[in-house]
Amino acid sequence: DGVRRVLDILKRELVYDMACCGLTSIDQINKDILYKH
Repeated sequence: DGVRRVLDILKRELVYDMACCGLTSIDQINKDILYKH
């Protein structure tokens, strides 16, 4: 059970990191579009 709990925590952190990276990348793309236009 302990190993499964650790894996669940790691999965949550990975998903959170991916979501954060996705949001930051989207913000950067939006800024690039605004600067170009």
